Amino acid sequence: MTQKRQQDSLIKEGSNFPVVLDKSYSGEFFSGDTTPSVKDAENWKCHTTIVTITNFDDGASGQTIFILGSVNTTIANNANIKTNTGANKVLANNIVYAFKNYDSIWIELGEAGGGGLPPPPSSIIGIGADGLDGVDGMDGLDGRDGTDGADGDNGLNGKDGKDGKDGSDGSDGFDGLNGKDGLNGSNGLNGNNGIDGIDGVDGLQGLKGDKGDAGGGGLTLTTVEISLGTPPLGRLAGKFQITGLSGLTVAKPVLIHQANGPYTGKGTLADEAEMDQLTVTGKVISASAIQCYWNSFKKVRGNFKFDYAVSA
Repeated sequence: MTQKRQQDSLIKEGSNFPVVLDKSYSGEFFSGDTTPSVKDAENWKCHTTIVTITNFDDGASGQTIFILGSVNTTIANNANIKTNTGANKVLANNIVYAFKNYDSIWIELGEAGGGGLPPPPSSIIGIGADGLDGVDGMDGLDGRDGTDGADGDNGLNGKDGKDGKDGSDGSDGFDGLNGKDGLNGSNGLNGNNGIDGIDGVDGLQGLKGDKGDAGGGGLTLTTVEISLGTPPLGRLAGKFQITGLSGLTVAKPVLIHQANGPYTGKGTLADEAEMDQLTVTGKVISASAIQCYWNSFKKVRGNFKFDYAVSA
């Protein structure tokens, strides 16, 4: 069949009797589509999946669409669609609903065939002269309220947000306080005495030496007892002064060493110099005082005795 295009104006004074109906396409909405396209068709059928429609895409101003309802489809009342109830509408099975596009907003006209709205075009009944207009019918009774619509599907989860930037490093904390010195461990047991060595052979008697110079006066050592710390604290080194003296010369060296026990507060044995050995030095700092410095290979505390003498 060849189609012919009419390009100039056509004035008709008689009736038009079509041989075939005008083309009227129909389609079905896709499953889960909340904004189905209504392009190039006026008759539509809802899908059976549960969905809430928020807009009809690709519509033209003045376009009317007819929708065959399904209880699984809800039409949202929003800025894009205005239902005749002013609220979201759950469609009923086998009921046709009509919407007309005015300036990109779809206005519901009512249910086709049930509120004064003509049904969608489907056939031409017959051919003849126009009859007289009939008397307006009475307003129909209000329909019953529709059943509540099914709950809509849960929306999809949103995308995870981007990770935030790493925070700045915190400032270093203050140094903690030094802990208290631990208690000194118990003294170890004395080792066994070694085996006596073999007596050596007596050497030859040496020659008689020259007579030496007359000896000076004997060295006199003075003993003093000093506290090096109050228990339970112990120390590895320290200093102390010997005071209450007289006639001393400043900066004179002092001969001083640890004396044998017993020491006050440490029992009656005389082995303190063996168990807690100290190294001591001293120097005169005034006419009446000696400054002494000491150290030990392990922490010590309590009283110790020292023998000392000031050089001439």
